[in-house]
Amino acid sequence: MPGIAVNNKYERVFQIYCWFKTARLNVLYYEESLRRWTCAVRIHDLVIAFTGASSPIAYWRHSSAPLHQQAWFYLTILAGFSSMLKPIFRWDKQLVLFSELQTHYSDLYLDLKILCEDIAATGELTSKLNERFEHCRETFKMLERKEPPPDEARIHRLQAKVNLEININHCWFPAQLEEQNDR
Repeated sequence: MPGIAVNNKYERVFQIYCWFKTARLNVLYYEESLRRWTCAVRIHDLVIAFTGASSPIAYWRHSSAPLHQQAWFYLTILAGFSSMLKPIFRWDKQLVLFSELQTHYSDLYLDLKILCEDIAATGELTSKLNERFEHCRETFKMLERKEPPPDEARIHRLQAKVNLEININHCWFPAQLEEQNDR
């Protein structure tokens, strides 16, 4: 890149690696969120299917055992509440959002991984590679607008996994100026 000092290239490459790790963190975060929400929605659907099945439940109502009659009553209440919750909470929208975020962050992660590999292969941060990074940052900005509030505890847990997976100390960096090394 003409006109950019070595220190600036070093800082830019460091930024690229940090964004690469952030993209990986977001992939893991939204994969886990999607998995959790999918499981919760399936369980809710099973509750509705089980409690909404009127034939077996009607048998319990006509049974002489008091336990079966009570079970019928409570299953009917559970069916009513479960059926009311589904359209109110619109969990399907959460699934769509998490699926979209996971897909876009996966694409972004792969783009940044390729960018990091290209930087290491060329041993230089060219203006073309820098432009690709700027495009990735714009994508990040667009995705962050869609994100729901994060779960900080889950982020810290997944951050440890990302740090083990991607070690910046093993990545290629341009040389720094001598006065930078003396700090």
